Amino acid sequence: MLLWLGLAAAGLAVRNPLIFAAGLIGAGFTLVKMTMERVRLERLESGLDVLAPPDRAQLAPIRRLRQEIEALVDGHKRSASIAVIGPEAVHEAKQVHEQCVRLLSLRREMRRALADSGAVAGEITSLERRLADSKSEGERTALQSALDARRLEATHFVKMEDVLATVEGDLVQAQAALSEIKARLSVAAAEERVGEAAGEDLREALGRVRALSKGFEEAEAFLKDQVT
Repeated sequence: MLLWLGLAAAGLAVRNPLIFAAGLIGAGFTLVKMTMERVRLERLESGLDVLAPPDRAQLAPIRRLRQEIEALVDGHKRSASIAVIGPEAVHEAKQVHEQCVRLLSLRREMRRALADSGAVAGEITSLERRLADSKSEGERTALQSALDARRLEATHFVKMEDVLATVEGDLVQAQAALSEIKARLSVAAAEERVGEAAGEDLREALGRVRALSKGFEEAEAFLKDQVT
């Protein structure tokens, strides 16, 4: 950008319209490229480029709360309470939001894996029938081995479904936790104007968010094990 602007300035200085135009065109192209890259990174960070539309809709309240927390902290930089605790709140909100993006992405992958659960249930039924009708000891042994493997796989699917239900609860908790942080920040800002301390409640709320974030890390690690 600076190189192109320098070229435009040089063209203006020597009164060369071609050099001046080339500098302006180069600067404009660079600016557009930088803007597009910033938008791409913002969309990636917000989950817009990695999540399906239904997942984006579920993430929207959490993303909105994160943005509101950031705006609240930015707008009350002179508040003693928020000046100290605000950056922590912004960091925790950002982390929870990013974890929710990853959980939603992993959840979709797990749902794809669960698409095979119906076929596995059908195979189990078929193997059980064949085993009941089999007269050969060797065939029965092979069928039993295959049946045991499929039953183990079915148990795996049941566990995955339980985890999916847990993720739904985690997302609800994330929204509630960020709502509390936003409310505490608002109170801290208001009380600061009348000279009252309001940091302790906010610190307690941040502690709960950190505990939730730790739970998200464990859930994310488990989900990755299931889909890899």
